[in-house]
Amino acid sequence: FGSSRAQATIFAARSLSRAADCCAHVPMEGALSVESGNKEEAQSLVPKEKPLTPDEIAKRRRKVYLGLFVAYLVIGFSFYGTVEDWHPTETLVFTLSVLTGCGYGHIIPATKIGLVFTAFFIVFGMVIFATFAGEVLDLVMAMEIDALASSMKAQQTGTREQAAEVRKENKNRMLNKKRRQFLVGVMNLSALLLGAFILFVAVWGEDVADGFYHSFVSVLKLDSICLADAVTCSAGWHTSGGGNVWSLTFTIAWYVLTYGTIGHFLVATSTYLGLDSDEKMSKLDDLDEKHLDRMDADNDGKVSRAEFLRDRLVQAGMCTASDVDAILKNFDDLDITKTGFLSQADIK
Repeated sequence: FGSSRAQATIFAARSLSRAADCCAHVPMEGALSVESGNKEEAQSLVPKEKPLTPDEIAKRRRKVYLGLFVAYLVIGFSFYGTVEDWHPTETLVFTLSVLTGCGYGHIIPATKIGLVFTAFFIVFGMVIFATFAGEVLDLVMAMEIDALASSMKAQQTGTREQAAEVRKENKNRMLNKKRRQFLVGVMNLSALLLGAFILFVAVWGEDVADGFYHSFVSVLKLDSICLADAVTCSAGWHTSGGGNVWSLTFTIAWYVLTYGTIGHFLVATSTYLGLDSDEKMSKLDDLDEKHLDRMDADNDGKVSRAEFLRDRLVQAGMCTASDVDAILKNFDDLDITKTGFLSQADIK
């Protein structure tokens, strides 16, 4: 049986070799096209890479940020676990305090190299925290832009009365959604504050004033839950080690719970109480001398589509006039043929 398998293997190898030799002498269509000088036909056979959509770019960017965050945690666990001999829960509590800037000082490194490493660890932590905060703001802005685009689209369809009705309906729907999110955020924050107050007073035995104060300080992230006497994160302030696993685990859960609640509350509050862009982007129904003079950027007595768009964006506060002018100048620089359009002739 072993000999048969060996012979079969040799036969298969020889067959593949002969097939490869035969294929090497068979001209491919793309190769013929190149040899005949028809490069365009050869290039058409090569599949073109599809450009990424904004959503795909955002997903890739978030994957990169997530990878950086995981790498940050791995480096922290490796260093502090090896050099400082910390328990993983101690390292995670310390890392969360560095990332968020909340509760730092309850646990600190004991070695000189640990202190130097922590200085750089804090800087990179701030960068990572800023990237995640930026992603949250991007999501909020995307929601606002979608609502604005829906409103603008409604203004371009049907009669003026129909457009106004659709715009009003969209605005009310978005306002109700923002109000609902705001109320949920307020209720979640209130419930968390009440739970923290009960925890400090009824469970841990603090008096009412101290419990009220500590509940707000810990929930609103002026300090971590390590400030409570009942939670032992370390042997003392600015020390390393001495914390028990239960307290450290509870502190980690408290970080996640409070930051999730506070983050939702802040985003919901800013979107609900923030500037309503729909009012400023309302349709310009009437044209007068004042509007015409303001929109006529080149002072030629006429307003082009580009000038009209420039004026509406600036008046909505979405950008400045210099921002739009820079974009239009970029277009003019790319328009080598000066036709007012970008075409194949403008490609260098």
